[in-house]
Amino acid sequence: MALETTQRPPGRGFDFVAALSGAPLMVWWGGVAVISGGTMFVLAAFVSFALAVGLISPLSPGYEMFAEEYAAKRMLLMAYELTGPLGSLLVATGMFGVLALSRMRFGKLSGTTKTGVVISLVSGFCAAAIIVYAYLPRYSTPEPIVFYVSHGAYAASFLGWICGVLLVGIPAFRVGSLGRWRFMFAPLALACFPAYQIVFFLIYPMGFFSLMEPGFALAAAIETPRALGGVGWILFGLVLLGAHEKELALKKKENLALVRRFYEEVWNKGAFDLADEILAPGFVNHRHRAEGAENFKHYLAALHATFPDLDLAIQTQTSDGENEVATRCEMRGTDRGGVLYYPPTNKIVAFTGIFTDTVRDGRITAHRGEIDEAALFEQLGHEKPRIANRESRIE
Repeated sequence: MALETTQRPPGRGFDFVAALSGAPLMVWWGGVAVISGGTMFVLAAFVSFALAVGLISPLSPGYEMFAEEYAAKRMLLMAYELTGPLGSLLVATGMFGVLALSRMRFGKLSGTTKTGVVISLVSGFCAAAIIVYAYLPRYSTPEPIVFYVSHGAYAASFLGWICGVLLVGIPAFRVGSLGRWRFMFAPLALACFPAYQIVFFLIYPMGFFSLMEPGFALAAAIETPRALGGVGWILFGLVLLGAHEKELALKKKENLALVRRFYEEVWNKGAFDLADEILAPGFVNHRHRAEGAENFKHYLAALHATFPDLDLAIQTQTSDGENEVATRCEMRGTDRGGVLYYPPTNKIVAFTGIFTDTVRDGRITAHRGEIDEAALFEQLGHEKPRIANRESRIE
């Protein structure tokens, strides 16, 4: 007898994140995006260091700004400076892969988590827009206040990006397939903050804010954290590449263990109080069209009253690695209480049950399936009742 398969009810509308969670390609793409973003952060750290120590000469506005080569240099420097915002955008895009993993784990995501991805993406776009605006052709030297406002806005956009990444990372703490890297969202995001924007407030060579000139040691100290953060994002992306299969294997193992405990301890041994721990608050018993753990405990109590020496043995158990666990078991016992309205027969019977349980967030949310009633009633010597649309039941 084949194990029962369960069809999921149709959803209402298109759930973009739900589509992501079912696609291993999205998690893989998330890893590629994070690796690319980390590479951009490393490059951004090098560019900022090179500009600070003079390896790349900055713009010096003057009459040469009207020359074609000056415009080309402006565009090249803008490309250099965009490496930082591009890194943030790529890492923010990679957070969709983390969202997909989180949804595999929890079944659904909070609005706060989804908002984190939006904030990180918008912040990355804002940072890029500020860089582009700063390098637009202009025919006068910018006032110092414009410099400080633009750099302050750039720093603020990165603070928004950091907050968005942290909002995505909070639920990822429980995504075991990420290993220890699930705790690294905060340090990696903070390390990639462009600290040179703040330091430039002190070393800007115009006006009375000029306190020091940039040097090798200062530039290295400022950019080393961002370079290390970029390397960290590269390593995190490598972990994310294979996280989908690891998450499936981990969830499969956890779900199988939970459902096995449900049958061996709650069903077989009658540890009914344990049902409150294993069954979710909104648990639904589709087999008897009843909701709640209390109704299900009542059914199990009736089962044990009918067969006081009930012995349940699991024959096969399979998991799809996401939410469904199918169980085929054999139950043996002596009919001491009577099945349905029939009197007790004191006969020892053995019958099979095929069930499917849905697991979400570490608890069983739904139960469905059938027992082999034909074999049960045949062994008891009873005629199986013929009632239209009657649910399978033995109490």
